[in-house]
This record gives sequence, structure tokens and C-alpha cells, in this order.
Amino acid sequence: MGYTSYWKIQKDLDKEKFATLAEELEFVVSMLPTKSKSAQNEHEGMIFIVGGDGEGEPVFTKDLICFNGRNENDESHETFAIRQKGNESFEFCKTNRKPYDLMVCISLLRLKHHFPESKISSDGQAKDWAEAKKFYKKAFKEVAPKIK
Repeated sequence: MGYTSYWKIQKDLDKEKFATLAEELEFVVSMLPTKSKSAQNEHEGMIFIVGGDGEGEPVFTKDLICFNGRNENDESHETFAIRQKGNESFEFCKTNRKPYDLMVCISLLRLKHHFPESKISSDGQAKDWAEAKKFYKKAFKEVAPKIK
């Protein structure tokens, strides 16, 4: 099947909070470490965050957050996307423990920060989120939200 993260959010997200979330996540991309053990998969080297199809630029706008790992070296899998409007559904992104999983987890944790009513989870356990929570604390200078 493959390692997957899940989230559920309300129908339309607050515009200002969503714009802030997009700005924060775009900045975080520039801070990603060169060594990661996200989802218990050790990766050494740059983590490339690219467009949803595995190429081009990721999208961090007031309406959409959309990215993937790069196609090169088999670092992409499913597209991660959150929309400001038209949600209210159960969403998921199968990363298969590829390097961009760290950015997916950080994005979901920050989503939970701005939208506490959101529900986030994954196929993993607490240890699979440890790397993302550690990075989250470094990037945002606060403890990551709890996951149920």
C-alpha cells in the first residue's frame, strides 16, 4: 500500500490564516535539513520540494498549497495539496516514506496550529512524527501541536 498521511479540515479555511500558512511553509522549504529520518526512513542529501507533478515549482499561494518530491531519483509519489476553499473532506497523501514526507508532516502540523479543529494522522506512530516535530520546534520556535 505505502505510507500515508491523512487530514480532514472544514469546508472553507479562513483566508488570512491560510495565506499565513502558505507563507510560512514556503519559507520552511528553504530551511529543510540535508539529513532526515522522517517516517523512520533515513535520507541523506537535499530534500527537493517541487511542483505537484514532481517537477517545476511548488505552489504556496493564498488559495493553494501544492507540492511533491522530485521525479528524479524516484523521490516523488503522490501530490500533497491543501486548498483554501471547498474542503470538508477526508484527504490523504501517500508519500511511501520518501524524503518529502518530512515537508508533508511539517505542513500538517502547521495546518493543525492555524486550524485546531483539523484532524491529522498517518499510518505511522509517534516515532514516525518525531523528526517533523523536532524540525517544527526549530523552525517555529514552539512545540508542535499534539496528534491524536
